[in-house]
Amino acid sequence: MGTAQGMSGSEPSASGEAPRRTWWTLSGTGLPTAGNLRSRRVLLMLVLIWIVAVFDYVFTRMAMHLGDFQEANPLARQFIHCPVQLSTFKFGTLAGATAILLAFSRHRITEIGCWFLGAIYAGLAVLWLLYFCYVPG
Repeated sequence: MGTAQGMSGSEPSASGEAPRRTWWTLSGTGLPTAGNLRSRRVLLMLVLIWIVAVFDYVFTRMAMHLGDFQEANPLARQFIHCPVQLSTFKFGTLAGATAILLAFSRHRITEIGCWFLGAIYAGLAVLWLLYFCYVPG
């Protein structure tokens, strides 16, 4: 069968085949490392954040058409009447933040930051739900 070291995936097998790498690790040891697991969690959080961000953009545009809507973000407020500028601002800033978070995805503080950002976006989703539940029309 093989020794524990041979089963780890870092050593070539007796037949001379290259070690098998699993989908969850880039280390080649066959076992997920803490950094790899953290990177996966950061990536998952960022995917979820992007999904909520798309809904935020769509809901912002819908609320503008309903009328009597004020953008809470003072930076985005100046772009609210131009969909191209608004989408460029919202998704550009998120893309920049995503690039930074992915570059440092193996660090614990990055994961904490992603959870914090995810909590903010979850709160935003709740606010949108309440807004559309109570807005007339």
